[in-house]
Amino acid sequence: MGHGKLKMEMIGDGKSQYRTYWNRSKGLKKKIHELSTLCNVEACMILYHGDAVDGPYSSRPDVWPENRDEVERIINRYLNERKEDDRKRTLDLSHVLGSTKTNVETEKLMEKNGKSEGRASGAGIGLEGLS
Repeated sequence: MGHGKLKMEMIGDGKSQYRTYWNRSKGLKKKIHELSTLCNVEACMILYHGDAVDGPYSSRPDVWPENRDEVERIINRYLNERKEDDRKRTLDLSHVLGSTKTNVETEKLMEKNGKSEGRASGAGIGLEGLS
């Protein structure tokens, strides 16, 4: 038989809450280990209970993999790739002004050579003011 639908609400009893936290975090660690192994991906997990000062939870984050250097390497890789993506997507004012200046210069050259939109092609006759 399957399990019934679980109501998603905070567990009031501190002991039950801690037991649920411990069991589910253990299950999450197993799942992320399986994902990392089966799919050959780098993964890490950080569980942090910010309210834990003197409670049943540790104020230190629960981390997988347990090797701190490995976690830091994965996080730094993510942050560096994120910065590269942001640089690729972001245009600063100099890019915008430079492309506008190039477009204006191109239009001026076209007008000078008689190839603007207001001239008949090849004839060099202005069509402005005609209706």
